[in-house]
Amino acid sequence: MPKEFEKVYVINLPKRTDKLDAIRLSASVTGFNFDVIAGQNGSEISPKALPGPFKEGSMPDSVIGCWRSHMQAAHNIVKNRLSSALIFEDDADWDISFRSQLVNFATGSQWLLNTPPGSTPHSPYGDDWDLLWLGHCGLAPIKDDHRRVRLENDPSTTPWIHRFNMGAIPDMTHYDNTTRIVYASDGGVCLYA
Repeated sequence: MPKEFEKVYVINLPKRTDKLDAIRLSASVTGFNFDVIAGQNGSEISPKALPGPFKEGSMPDSVIGCWRSHMQAAHNIVKNRLSSALIFEDDADWDISFRSQLVNFATGSQWLLNTPPGSTPHSPYGDDWDLLWLGHCGLAPIKDDHRRVRLENDPSTTPWIHRFNMGAIPDMTHYDNTTRIVYASDGGVCLYA
């Protein structure tokens, strides 16, 4: 189990056995076990089931299916009364150093949540979070919150010149290509960790 998550889920469209095989192989290299959430085809979701921002025809089927699949993962978390879970999509790039990245991320998260030094929070990530977003291609920082935790010398970090980004994100051009940052977010879209 990665750094104290009660359950790990991988969202996978049942017809994409190739992606499931690849993530199973990658996860086995690092000793991760996970349960599979059957991904949903967005074209099969009734327009009546869409949330407000997803007006009929306003989003591609792939986005609708992804949203519905994540809602199914959230349903499983609530149904099983889990206090934490880690959710991957089946096309996640797996890094063999993911466990150590989680340790570093936990340090940054605790600092952002003002976890008192020497205390033992219930979660290694601190105790006052609802969603931890590990990587992104568009993750808006909270307005006027300039706190950043720099995680330096991580050779697995995607160089900023190769990142596809959307929306208001922190400017990474003044960090070197082996630096990750942890910060409080006001919302996001997609991810890479």
